[in-house]
Amino acid sequence: MGDSPKATHCRVVAHLMRQLAEKSQENADLWEVVGLCHDLDETETKGNRQLHGILTAQWLADDLPSDALEAIRAHDHRTGVKAETELADALKLADALAIADEDAGREAIGRIGTEGGWHELSERLVRRPYLLPIISDLCNRMDESLADLAGLFDRAPRQDAHP
Repeated sequence: MGDSPKATHCRVVAHLMRQLAEKSQENADLWEVVGLCHDLDETETKGNRQLHGILTAQWLADDLPSDALEAIRAHDHRTGVKAETELADALKLADALAIADEDAGREAIGRIGTEGGWHELSERLVRRPYLLPIISDLCNRMDESLADLAGLFDRAPRQDAHP
């Protein structure tokens, strides 16, 4: 991935995963690695998104525990793999937040928990309206507030926003 936007996306997801793990008192090193690796197969699966995450999990089968592999397999709904563990939910949430950060910009993410912030974010995510229900649902399942989500981005790598 080199220094590509996808590599930066993975670093942001890894950062968010570490923050979520620490809040949940889970294995922050493992969760960070899952975030960092979740899109390793991006180039190979571009033409067949049903394999996205599946191939990465195959590559890492001898290196990560089964719950981490399952989270990677399930992070993209197009695979049809379902996983609702805390680790899998955190990866889906971190991935959706990182995509929203890239598309809407860090400033919009920073206001997500303020009055009008959710509406502003929805206006900036017209290309990806499906992200907001994912974020909202996972926040509820993980007992995270929108205001807390904004704080997860402290010291996270910056992505270029593509409004």
